[in-house]
Amino acid sequence: MKIKIVLYNFVIFIFLFLIFDFLFSNLYLNKLNTSCYHIEEDYYELKKNCKGREQFKPSFPTVDINTNEFGHRISDIKNSDQTKKSKVFIFGDSFTYGLGVDYEDSFMGIIEKKQSNYDFYNFAVPSYSPTVHLYKFKQAIKENFTPDRVIVFLDLTDIFDEGSRWNIKDDDQKPYLVYDEFKEKNFDKKFTHKNFKFSKAIISNLNFNMRKIRQKINIKFKKNYNKVKTSFQASFTYKDINELNNSFWSEKVFNKGISKIENNIKEISNILKEKNIKFDLVIFPWAETLVYGQKSFNWETFGEKICDKSKCNFINTFPFFEQIKKENKFWANDLYFVNDQHFNKNGNKVLADILIDQLFF
Repeated sequence: MKIKIVLYNFVIFIFLFLIFDFLFSNLYLNKLNTSCYHIEEDYYELKKNCKGREQFKPSFPTVDINTNEFGHRISDIKNSDQTKKSKVFIFGDSFTYGLGVDYEDSFMGIIEKKQSNYDFYNFAVPSYSPTVHLYKFKQAIKENFTPDRVIVFLDLTDIFDEGSRWNIKDDDQKPYLVYDEFKEKNFDKKFTHKNFKFSKAIISNLNFNMRKIRQKINIKFKKNYNKVKTSFQASFTYKDINELNNSFWSEKVFNKGISKIENNIKEISNILKEKNIKFDLVIFPWAETLVYGQKSFNWETFGEKICDKSKCNFINTFPFFEQIKKENKFWANDLYFVNDQHFNKNGNKVLADILIDQLFF
């Protein structure tokens, strides 16, 4: 009899909890958890003057997203200070955007705080690549918004993104999405995700904390403490073309991606040369490149060749991370999110310190 009463009360509790979650999600959380992405049919960017919250995936923490009047991610909602001496334009993708961390803990957020003599404009948005960088840069120039320096962060995803995802329209040269994995991944409109946000938040937090606990246990018992995620995007560095996932890659896609990166970076460089503006190109490693190497395609050599052709200042952070890997046997867990390629809070700090030394000495 007691068991029946307990089960009955448990069912009542779950039922009432789900009703509460449904009402709470729709009357409060749906307003609070505003997405800061402006989505068009085949293009996306950040909304201007937006305050929202974002969780990249269940194993990631939920973070605040604030944008300024230009639609750039910032630490707080405020207008950019245009009275400082030097304006620096930043272009990149999810790493430069600061995916998974609050902006003040991202490497660009840290740099902005420490380099107060510069006014930074971070154009980075997840899954952007040089095609979009060039378009955004040209748009700024058209509006007489000219920087004193441009820093482009070239990422390992850029070859695939250039080869398969982004193309340009003939009429206005605006980029459009050919392969739209980003929208499907980040803007899921499932009934449960929309109407049971409180439950989803609890489950996500439990998942995130359980991963951290498992990580500590693995480190303690020296079991898989440097397990790294492999990806189809970066596998070209250590696998030959014919070994890559043919659902995404072909020789045509690879060569197209390489060519578009070179051409877009060169065009950015030509514009900057005409205006006598300093140009830096930065590369950084994923955990899998540090583990599996670059026997099939050397990303460092590729970046250096681009800068040789485009006359930009090349910043290669690979050697610094290689040194950390040699000195710290728990380097992967210390620098990257568990089972993901993105830098965690500490990895962002490490990269920020390297870049401050290399870019702003």
